[in-house]
Amino acid sequence: MKLAHQAGVKFGYLITSNAMPLVECIIAAGVDVLIGVDPRQFDLGKLAELAHGRICLWGGVNGHLTVERGSPTEVENEVRRALQLFAPQGGFILSPVDNVREHSAEIDVNVKKLIQSWEQWR
Repeated sequence: MKLAHQAGVKFGYLITSNAMPLVECIIAAGVDVLIGVDPRQFDLGKLAELAHGRICLWGGVNGHLTVERGSPTEVENEVRRALQLFAPQGGFILSPVDNVREHSAEIDVNVKKLIQSWEQWR
C-alpha cells in the first residue's frame, strides 16, 4: 500500500466475507477502497458510520442471492438501501458483489432494475 501511495495511485482491498470485524483495521492501514461490500456480510449501517469520509466503499448489492435469485423488488430495495447509507457521504461505487455470473431472462430483468434504481437515485 505504501508503494502504491508513493506512486500516486489508490490502493484497493478486496474482501467479501467475515470482514466486518476487520473494517477499522483496514481503514487504519490506509486502504483507499474497500471492494466487496456485500450486504449479507457487512452491517451496512455500522459500516457507513465507520467509513464516513475515510474510505471508498465498493459493492452494496449481493450479486448471487439478490440479482441472480431475487425479485426486481428485492434488487430495488437493496440498491436503495446501499445508496441511502453510502451515497450521501461520497466515496461509494455501486456494484453487485461477487458479480453476476449467470445469464437468463429473469436475471436480465434484475440487472435492468439495478440500473434503473440507481438512475432514479441520481
